[in-house]
Amino acid sequence: MTALDVANEALALLGIEPVFALDEQTKSARVMSHYLPIVTERVLMDFPWSFAIKWVRSDLGANAVRTEFGFAHPVPVDLLSVYLISIGDGSIGNKMGKTHLYFQRMGDIIYTDTSLVDITYIARITDYSEWTSQVLSCLSCRLAMDTANLMMASLPTANALRDRYAMLIRVAAASSVVEQHFIKN
Repeated sequence: MTALDVANEALALLGIEPVFALDEQTKSARVMSHYLPIVTERVLMDFPWSFAIKWVRSDLGANAVRTEFGFAHPVPVDLLSVYLISIGDGSIGNKMGKTHLYFQRMGDIIYTDTSLVDITYIARITDYSEWTSQVLSCLSCRLAMDTANLMMASLPTANALRDRYAMLIRVAAASSVVEQHFIKN
């Protein structure tokens, strides 16, 4: 599925004609192209989706210098939100049994008390082919919900879409939890 497909699915939920391109000079295309990146991040942040969780080890090495804030680890370029920072002990995946670290994020730096950490994070995934179909349904519904008042000036439609989104996200989240269980065990 492409960004255009997501936008057109949202427009269909609103009962509005599809667009042929997100850069066309129509109200629908302008609203969808503006809100799609914003809503994409919102949906990614709503739940730790298995397809969006990434892990990276940050090892500053033996010559690491501790600053006044701690050891400075670079933020992964696709990081949307930190999910977990733990001691770099070599175990991947399940956060149970890991030693969680306090950290502070300042811009593109994560400060911790150790020079070797595992960073588990929610990644900014904008390639919709990497998304599961259930979460894509959540995305198009959320996009329709967040733009309903702009596109139609219809609070009842927005409220109905909110209820639908809540149901879709519960189902998708339950599937994601099952998916994570089978992958990790």
